[in-house]
Amino acid sequence: MKRAETIKKVLTEFNRENIRYCALRNYEFLLNPKEEPGFDFDVSIAAEDHEQAERIFLKYGFIKKPPQFSQKHQGYAAFSQEELRKIGFDVQWDGVAWNDRYYLERAIYDRCKKGGGFFVLSDEDEFIMYLCHSLLGKRFFKPEYRLKLQQLAAKELDFAFIAKHLSAVFRGERIGQRLVALVKEGRFDDLLTMKQQLLWRFVVPQHLMPFIRLFFRWFKEKGRARKLPLIAFIGPDGAGKSTTTAALVRILRENRRSVEQAYLGRGKGHMLPIDKPGKVVYKRIRRLQPSPVVRLVYTLASFIYAADLLLRYSFVVRRRRKRAIVITDRYATDIYLMRNVSESLRLFLFSLFPRPTLTFYLYHEPQRLYARKRQQSIEELRWQLALYDKVAARLGAVRIKTENKKRVVQEAATETFELLARSGE
Repeated sequence: MKRAETIKKVLTEFNRENIRYCALRNYEFLLNPKEEPGFDFDVSIAAEDHEQAERIFLKYGFIKKPPQFSQKHQGYAAFSQEELRKIGFDVQWDGVAWNDRYYLERAIYDRCKKGGGFFVLSDEDEFIMYLCHSLLGKRFFKPEYRLKLQQLAAKELDFAFIAKHLSAVFRGERIGQRLVALVKEGRFDDLLTMKQQLLWRFVVPQHLMPFIRLFFRWFKEKGRARKLPLIAFIGPDGAGKSTTTAALVRILRENRRSVEQAYLGRGKGHMLPIDKPGKVVYKRIRRLQPSPVVRLVYTLASFIYAADLLLRYSFVVRRRRKRAIVITDRYATDIYLMRNVSESLRLFLFSLFPRPTLTFYLYHEPQRLYARKRQQSIEELRWQLALYDKVAARLGAVRIKTENKKRVVQEAATETFELLARSGE
């Protein structure tokens, strides 16, 4: 289902069940089909309708994200396979808040208006929301927010109500009138010079202790050392690993995710100087019958290749995971597929590598794989598939039979975005 259709269906159900809500921002695409949907739909929902709203979100495939440090917010995320785009509801409960402190309370549901089949803030509350959101949350005015405030300022609104409300929010008898006047005059730079003063007035003294508690929750969450997900694609030659890896990297970037790609196979990208020597030795012994000497060479080679892959993981993958999602074409499974090496040793070397956050096992029938890429014999591919079945079970891999390229990409992207939603990334 497409993103705009999904959101419309959710809001229609809200209306049908008399859930009290107001769309806050990022809803223009519902009014104008030419507008591109955003990644998040901002909405405020009355606390007493929490369970009903959540049931509707889950009905339409949204995943409840882990709690944020802000307890007044809750995220719900889904993925549109048709558009290969994430969509999310960013919910604020019982009003509109910044860092758990309300600057618009639940009276917004009594003042909201209906347009385009769903409820939005009244013009007066929208004026207050865009102004406070820009000064307290963003600390700057996005061009579209400036334009929106100027359009609202040109209307015949109840500016007395707006000024009185802003004066109460920022604890100054005349401060609301000044803020309204600056918006009407388009003096947004002058408004920004007031942001520190306004922030202080908003927090101290009435919100000081809750703000301190919130700060420590934020510090605990942000200060926690964590790695971003590692996603690996494994499977025999011809299964479509490289194609699907590149497609998933592109989709994640188009969804504004920080992502990097790495190759973790034995065939190239070595950190140790083993490329040329390895090819020479392999060329000489690959046609020899198994013997103690051949097994010894392969056994020694398994240690060298494992060391090289561990170096690549340590100095490439692990470092990149601090700043980006890392997707690998192949993984340490290449070690497990080495011939003439005991299974116990292969399993030991394979166990030295951390388990990926998410593994995709791409496979097909040996005959189809051979037709796609004639680098391995059908017998060799059949042997590899048997081993991949074992290692895929150890990694808890998602198995995808690569019959349709588009469907494979859709399935991999859906699983990835569901992982990100469940982990709060």
